[in-house]
Amino acid sequence: MAITPDEGRRLYRQAELKCQDSQTQKRTAETQLTTNTADRNRASNQKSQNVSEKTNLEKRLAQVNAIISDLTGTVPSQLVSANRSAKTADEKYHTAIICRNGGSAPSSIEVSFRTKGVEEDGNSASALQSCRTEKTRIENEIARLDREISQLAAQIDQLKSNIRSCQIRIDTCASDIGKYQRQMQEYNRYRYM
Repeated sequence: MAITPDEGRRLYRQAELKCQDSQTQKRTAETQLTTNTADRNRASNQKSQNVSEKTNLEKRLAQVNAIISDLTGTVPSQLVSANRSAKTADEKYHTAIICRNGGSAPSSIEVSFRTKGVEEDGNSASALQSCRTEKTRIENEIARLDREISQLAAQIDQLKSNIRSCQIRIDTCASDIGKYQRQMQEYNRYRYM
């Protein structure tokens, strides 16, 4: 079936408009692809920074926990041992001194050598409280970073999906542009009739 010149011009114009529309859609998809890629890269960098910061905080938390453990476990047991040794030394001291004629033994050396416990010593108690406060702060910061990392991971997944959609749209538009350009070539001869 032969195409009339008017029909050929109409088909050419129709293919030209569809081609222009596909080119516009392709440019829009390319812009979205660029934006989504940049957003994904920013989110990925932020996630990496947060993971690094979380790792550093977890190391710091382990150090603080070790200090708290020392102040509440190791140090007090060593203090008890030192005080027990002071008491033993005091007993030996008193039994070694013989007082004649109403004399009295010198005052207790246990009191002189007794070591205050962590809770009894103001500086130690303050250090322990500071460590507990720091532990709570670090744990809260780690929890915040965990939430941000999860949110960023979800955002990155969504952006990857958007990037795939943009790429599919770009490929579809490129295919459509080729198809409409072939139609335009086919009907081009009717433009000048």
